[in-house]
Amino acid sequence: MADNNERSRASELFALLNEVHNEDNSADNGVKSVAEEAHSVDELLDILSQNSEEEPQDNGFGEEIPVSIFSHLSEEGAEANEPESAGIKGIHVTNVGSHFTDEAVPTPPLPEAELPEEEEEEEERVTAGVRVFQFLRGSSFIPKACIYILVVCLVSVYLAYFAISVGNDIFSLVTEKREVTIVIPENATDDDVAKILKENGIIEYDWVYTMYMGYRGDGDEKTVYLPGEHTLSTDMNYSQIIYRLTHGENVREIKRVTIPEGYTVNQIIDLLVSEGIGERRDYIEAINNYPYKWDFVKQLTELGYSEHRTYRLEGYLFPDTYDFYTDEDEVYVINKMLGAFNDKFWKDFVKVDKNGFSYQNQFIEEYGLTFDDAITLASIIQAEGGTARDFYYVSYVFHNRIKHKTDFPKLESDATIQYVLPERVSSSELDTSLDTPYNTYLYDGLTPGAISNPGLEALSAVLFPEPPEDPDSDPDDIEYIDAYYFVSNDAGKTYYAHSLRAHEKNKEKVKQENEEIKAGTYEG
Repeated sequence: MADNNERSRASELFALLNEVHNEDNSADNGVKSVAEEAHSVDELLDILSQNSEEEPQDNGFGEEIPVSIFSHLSEEGAEANEPESAGIKGIHVTNVGSHFTDEAVPTPPLPEAELPEEEEEEEERVTAGVRVFQFLRGSSFIPKACIYILVVCLVSVYLAYFAISVGNDIFSLVTEKREVTIVIPENATDDDVAKILKENGIIEYDWVYTMYMGYRGDGDEKTVYLPGEHTLSTDMNYSQIIYRLTHGENVREIKRVTIPEGYTVNQIIDLLVSEGIGERRDYIEAINNYPYKWDFVKQLTELGYSEHRTYRLEGYLFPDTYDFYTDEDEVYVINKMLGAFNDKFWKDFVKVDKNGFSYQNQFIEEYGLTFDDAITLASIIQAEGGTARDFYYVSYVFHNRIKHKTDFPKLESDATIQYVLPERVSSSELDTSLDTPYNTYLYDGLTPGAISNPGLEALSAVLFPEPPEDPDSDPDDIEYIDAYYFVSNDAGKTYYAHSLRAHEKNKEKVKQENEEIKAGTYEG
């Protein structure tokens, strides 16, 4: 049976070698047909059955075939060496090894599919994330806490750096000075200019510039940029850049102005105009009609106010020290004062704590007054109080009267009459019968609006009234006056009383002191 198998394989090899030989045209010359050399299958078997040592054997064709060829032919799926290396010229013996083995030729394994580079990187990142998650899940509290603190610190540092960068972009605090010439097209918008400034390295954040322009001057009026070439410096802040692009290259003069506490709108306008900042007519328009976006201004508009009110925003122009350009727009000047009022008082007044308490709610519930009423009352306190301590005492008197309207319907404040007079007069010369809605001797309750712009102390006093101390009480056992009256001399000294009788005595004392003040003999 084995002999028959060998003969069958020899016959197949014999036919295969002839077929390969005939197809190889390059071997036609100098090589005889295999059929001519090998006269029978038996002869071929004799050749193949000779010893298998690694020595050259005569192949019957006049050429030498090394025995090692059989080992090559029997390898699974292997390719034969080139004809020259096999010792047979012109004969290709590729894929003939299967004829010399009983073993089935296995299918070569498929090459592993290679993932694209991006997918490999993504797989690595996912694997890394899983490992981190597994590490954290198996960790104790301390490593987790440390990692949390580290993340918080990193985020805080990034946010701080970002805030500093934005601030530096707006105010140009630390920048290298370099002049750049840009071209502004006709009808350029804020977005157009922001893009141009960023592309030329004058600003870093175009979106910050656009937001800044939206809030500058309340953002309701379109900024008109001068078309053409402009030479700017990289160390300019936003305000300087805007001025250069809207006014040209004139040098702007800056004036520092201090608004005293208790100044009226008229006094503030006079002060600004005297410093060369704006025009009176434009200030009145900005104060009475411009639609500012501050919440307290919106509230005032929604709730409404008396038609007898002299100035809509009297009481809201916060007294402070400001720097203004002499050519500053009047709306911008007023808006800056309103911004200070918002930051210094309004935010705290409306802030609600964790228990749901707010001064605004307390004021409304306890006294039935609105926010504008609080400002009006604070302005009267500011005008009447001679000292910071008097603010709280005067506030106590007015709160007492407001709570007992039946017995004390009128506030009877001299300062409310002074507000409408062209010039201030002494209390002894004041006409309390003057018919004006601001005369609290004639009209009940508060005035139609504020009579001054109160400072922070007066605003605080309206929320925290205190009873005045009795000057005749023992210093070691101070008594307080449940005051409903007060009167002040021309030097600003104030006397408080619970009853009308005691108040009349105080008025006589004040009258005598005023005469001494005029004569120069008053010692206070």
